[in-house]
Amino acid sequence: MDKFHVLIVEDEKTGWAEPMNIQLQKLHSEINCQIAGDMQTATKNLTQKRFHFVSFDQHLPGLEGDSISTKFGVELMNKVNSLNPLISGCIYSAYGRKDPDILISAGKYQLDYLDKAETSAKQWAHYVSDYLQNKYWLSYFSAGTQVLPPPLAEAAGFLKQAEQNKQPGDWVNYYLDFWEATLRLTWAQALGLARHQKISETLSDNWQNDHIIKKLKDLIPKLARQDGIRCWNPYLGAQQNQGWQALTCLDELRRLRNEKVHGKTRGQWSDTKAALQQHALTLTDLAAFWADFPLIHFNEARQAERISGNGYPFPQADLDWEIPQDHTSEHIYITWRDTCNPEDKLRLISLWPYLKLRWDNKLNRSVLCVVSHARRTRQGTIIWYEVNLQNGQQQTFQPSIKEARILAGKS
Repeated sequence: MDKFHVLIVEDEKTGWAEPMNIQLQKLHSEINCQIAGDMQTATKNLTQKRFHFVSFDQHLPGLEGDSISTKFGVELMNKVNSLNPLISGCIYSAYGRKDPDILISAGKYQLDYLDKAETSAKQWAHYVSDYLQNKYWLSYFSAGTQVLPPPLAEAAGFLKQAEQNKQPGDWVNYYLDFWEATLRLTWAQALGLARHQKISETLSDNWQNDHIIKKLKDLIPKLARQDGIRCWNPYLGAQQNQGWQALTCLDELRRLRNEKVHGKTRGQWSDTKAALQQHALTLTDLAAFWADFPLIHFNEARQAERISGNGYPFPQADLDWEIPQDHTSEHIYITWRDTCNPEDKLRLISLWPYLKLRWDNKLNRSVLCVVSHARRTRQGTIIWYEVNLQNGQQQTFQPSIKEARILAGKS
């Protein structure tokens, strides 16, 4: 069973942070807590691990040992909610009634405010435990409809409805759509990063999910050896033994789908949902990468636009990127940092030709497509295939000479 990760941002370690941690562990064994006593430590923790819930104290030092101020608490909360939109949280402070900026921020990000004068550490723990057990998924899928890439955003919307309506059969079907789209985006991103690091990787004639997972298990360690996936590691569930929890999760979900989903009666869906949910946190953590480091393209006005569920606006500060010289209308880029330092400037890495935008005449809009595989005919001709991530259908395409060379691992 996956564990929730909770970050307690609290400068009074003995008086508040440790009692909060103890009380929460008593209520919910499947929770891992970390404590950060200042804004800098909290920011560092958030770059090294994917947290699901953050409890914000508002009267904090910027650095350990510095004077405390509500401005650091508000600044941290603004940073987390703008850069990590799929992290849930609450404000647990004694200064909400003294500083209106705290309550304004709470309203802006739809965070509950718990006043320390009225809420004990035990009551806080009950609140967090109840939230994670009963509200977290609705919050994730609701926000995901806005900030995840379109195929994931659409599945997130259906999952939200299935969760609200308590329909386990629909939940399982949409969850598997979410899993498959996440797997294919992960594969396209890994190929794009491999090309960026000059690691040769070719497509095969096999596009089965088990084959993709096998290739990912081979490619991700190669990328890691060149220290090229540090900002991706927290979402992959990187372990100290250089294993990646997300890859194991993808493989296990494939097995569960093959063994348990086919031929289910209506009464058995709840058991299948429970089995799939054991890996739900790992899968949604993997998908959350594209909420924090979004896919973008450049529109006809040469402006950067975020590719997400409902046109979620891309941060204004990042619109000054120059369009790469080899850019075409099909190009998609990932925003990226080479290190875990949150102060490092984001830059762009192209995922073309593995992930691209294609115009869909039926939908009358552009859709994401992933190059899937190639097959050689008896006459020696190579036929290239791609998958429309919006509907899951395969289609053939004719690559340019440059594109074909890249896909064949020759450039």
